[in-house]
Order: sequence, then structure tokens, then C-alpha cells
Amino acid sequence: MECCGEVRAIDIQGNVAWLATSQGLAAYDISNPLEPTYLDSMGGEYGQNIDGETMWWDMDLSDVHVQGGWAYATTVNNESGFALLVTFNISDPAAIMNTRRLFDEAFVDLGEIDVVGDRAYLTSKVSPVMIVDVEDPQSTKLIAKASANGSGQ
Repeated sequence: MECCGEVRAIDIQGNVAWLATSQGLAAYDISNPLEPTYLDSMGGEYGQNIDGETMWWDMDLSDVHVQGGWAYATTVNNESGFALLVTFNISDPAAIMNTRRLFDEAFVDLGEIDVVGDRAYLTSKVSPVMIVDVEDPQSTKLIAKASANGSGQ
């Protein structure tokens, strides 16, 4: 499958361009800038039980940040109005693996994501700053969020 719907964001690591698209995460080899080459993509649908009800998300990504062998991406809101933080194992760009999906009720209209060290920083309509522990990318967890009035939680 070549790329993948609407491209919403890009992050570069080495000779690979990582694209957040409306159908998931895509990788292109850009070592030859005159001929980018498609490597792989990962998309699909995901269901999660929240308070006894299954909520569904498409891997419709809005932003991506790459660090080491991991890509952290935010989804657009699902039909219930919530988004996800998705972690991909990208140690082999030709075989992307979706390894973790993190949900929180503050994940509404997620904006940009940035990762520094073992912390991911997110913005949303509900909270201007949210901090996620990504020390173990396969077990990410929200550790702090600021309310719209500026206080922390």
C-alpha cells in the first residue's frame, strides 16, 4: 500500500521520513532525495473497552514525533469525541508495529506532540499541557495534566 490518505505531519529520522496520515503511520526512505521510496505503513481500526462500552478509533493520525526506535502519534477524535496517543515500534522501518494505545478523557482535539527524554508533551482542547511517561514505550502512562485555568492535576 502506498501512502495513505491525507498527510498531516512529518518527522525525519536519519534517512526515513515518518508521515502521520489520515490512514495511519507511513515510512519513506529519503536517502535518495530525488526518489523517495515507500517502506511500510500501519493503520487500521482499534476498539477499547471504556467503562463497559467499546469505543472505536481509526488510526487517523494528526501528529507524529520520532525518537530512537519509537514513533509517538496522536489520533484525531473518534465519534465519541476522544483521541489516543499511539506508540509504534519503528526499529525496522520496513515492518512498523503498533505496540501501545493510550486513552484519557483529557485527550480531546489533541494538538502537537513533542518528546524529550522519557517524557512526551501533548496539547489538547481540554488541557493545554499533558505529560506522558514514555520511559517504557510499551507501557506509556499519563502522569500530569494542566487544567484550562492553569492548575495541575
